[in-house]
Amino acid sequence: HTDHDPESLKRTLRTLHQRYGFRVIMGDFVGMYTVGSGAKWEDGTDYLDNTQRRRMFESVKRMVREFKDEPCLLMWVLGNENNYGGVHGIIGGVGNAGKHPTEYYSFINALATWIHSADPGHPVAIGNGDILFLDLIAKHAPAIDIFGANAYRGWHGFGRSFFEEVRRWLDK
Repeated sequence: HTDHDPESLKRTLRTLHQRYGFRVIMGDFVGMYTVGSGAKWEDGTDYLDNTQRRRMFESVKRMVREFKDEPCLLMWVLGNENNYGGVHGIIGGVGNAGKHPTEYYSFINALATWIHSADPGHPVAIGNGDILFLDLIAKHAPAIDIFGANAYRGWHGFGRSFFEEVRRWLDK
């Protein structure tokens, strides 16, 4: 989502919806690439930092309040492979969700719970990196309605194992 000019974005989305039937999945990076957290790029988002968590929560609240009544809205999505942060070494802007997945997914759950209270008419998805931490998502983020994964499986594709593994942990 954008904090720059929501009215301009709304006009564009309304036009696309009215003319072509477009629907959108509106999302917040929840600190990925330091978006919304206020963290320095070199450090990445710290999901243990209460100030950063407050900033991210406010970012999500602004998004939901601004767009929840738009007719083009299909659902919400939280994050964008945040769980890779801390798993693949130090990469600027990524953060530490992968080093502290319990705290990260608990935070995602708090966001999803708030979204459900503010907008019960739209489901909430997570944008996870592949199928890492399915057990923790099941345990710490039950408020998520839809499991979404950015998966880069190469030439062999997803196969049954991807979906079976998701189904084993999540009823989503």
